[in-house]
Amino acid sequence: MVDALAVSRGWSIGVIAGHVMKQPANNFQPRRDVDMFMDRRHERKLRGYIDSVDILMQLFERDAMLHGNPNRNGVIRELVGNLLHDFINWLGESKYKYGLTDIPPSRFSNTNANGLWEYSPFLCGAGLSEALELSYGTGLVVWDSVPEPICVIHLHNMLVQKGLLKRPIGLWDSLGSLFENCFFNGKPPTSKFHEAFENMAGQSSERRAGFRKSGESKNLGRRPSDLKGSLDPSENRFYTTKSLLEVYKAADWIPDRIPNEDIPTQSTLAFLRLADSKQIKDPVTGKVTLEDSELVKRLRAAGLSDKGIIDLASNMAFEKPLAPELVKILKASVPEGYTMNGASLHTEKRKVSLGTYLGLLETDFVSDVSGENRPLSSLNYLLVLARCYILFTRLEEKLRARRNMTWTIAYESELAIMNQKRLSITSFALTEKDPECMSIMAEEFEKMRCGFMDHIYWDDLVDQREMEKYLSPEDQIPSGTDACTVM
Repeated sequence: MVDALAVSRGWSIGVIAGHVMKQPANNFQPRRDVDMFMDRRHERKLRGYIDSVDILMQLFERDAMLHGNPNRNGVIRELVGNLLHDFINWLGESKYKYGLTDIPPSRFSNTNANGLWEYSPFLCGAGLSEALELSYGTGLVVWDSVPEPICVIHLHNMLVQKGLLKRPIGLWDSLGSLFENCFFNGKPPTSKFHEAFENMAGQSSERRAGFRKSGESKNLGRRPSDLKGSLDPSENRFYTTKSLLEVYKAADWIPDRIPNEDIPTQSTLAFLRLADSKQIKDPVTGKVTLEDSELVKRLRAAGLSDKGIIDLASNMAFEKPLAPELVKILKASVPEGYTMNGASLHTEKRKVSLGTYLGLLETDFVSDVSGENRPLSSLNYLLVLARCYILFTRLEEKLRARRNMTWTIAYESELAIMNQKRLSITSFALTEKDPECMSIMAEEFEKMRCGFMDHIYWDDLVDQREMEKYLSPEDQIPSGTDACTVM
């Protein structure tokens, strides 16, 4: 914690250069990202966690009135409310700030009552990491308990494929790509939309039982500190994709403990693993292929050839001698036979240096938390769900005003499907038998056109060009002014 504060103020200690002093980053505050995530001052147009929970709770109440059941979504409402309570009380602010009188006063009282957070970049980073992990797991559990997200994505895909939307809508298109297997179990359908929806969500009776019970079956009403195991996405029915923060946390932050099935194919860790994959050479043709593994199979399914995989993996496995002065320091500081990343430091040559190895892994974390490629942890899932609810509300109002045939069947008939009105109208609309319904839906989707960037916690995402700075071919443990970096 002390090191993190010192580095944030421009004072670091290099392996070779010793004490390094430089100007601290402009306008840097330890709580900057925590404050963006929470948005306690309501400055970011509902993108903060507090506002998203507030609006979603109101929409849950309206949904309960629509279905005539005041207890509807009660379990997930309690889950979200408890998590928000813990965030408000324990993330970014200390109870010392409020002048507690029955315990000794804060040592920061003369400077900043919230000094525990204000002066600790490490605490802010560790706290935000856990908050992102919890908010991601909670978001997917809530999504898994309600039908709206999968309904919206399937309706959007149909409207795009049928040409009723001139171009895809950014938010729904991005979600369809990030969670392609969760929504479509593969590629989005280009026809037979109703069949694809039924195959994914199940028949009507199965859908009714599945969505209503998925949240209750996990005992989600417990305090967030007790339910991390219940937030494991692999236990969900639909949304089983894990964020990288969850994957590393489950492995105690030791990369070698991460099973291949949990490694995203779009990650440098995947190709570092593939660099050690067994290669098989055909004695007749000379063609080189990779031994089947779970990672290799997934990459092949994504369209990569064995040669393409080998070429990408080989770029991660270059060998280069360490600087002589660094070898001397390392030899003196570690016992004989000590290994790091699968190779002995005393060989003076390794596949990837420690600095490069950590730099490569850093690209994965940047991508997960704030990058353009796979920003699973950057998205405010509760805000997206609120957007789904608002969209359905507008669809329902317009269809009801027109006394649309499909709406009447789904919302006013005495059929058992009335227990899940939005599932029902989605299923009917996807049959493509009601052009008026499809046209009205397209109009409302168009009116609520929105982008992925409007639903992330941050101001922006790191683009590919910025990511390339982490992939420098220089295989040296940094020294001098680059010896210490804040991640």
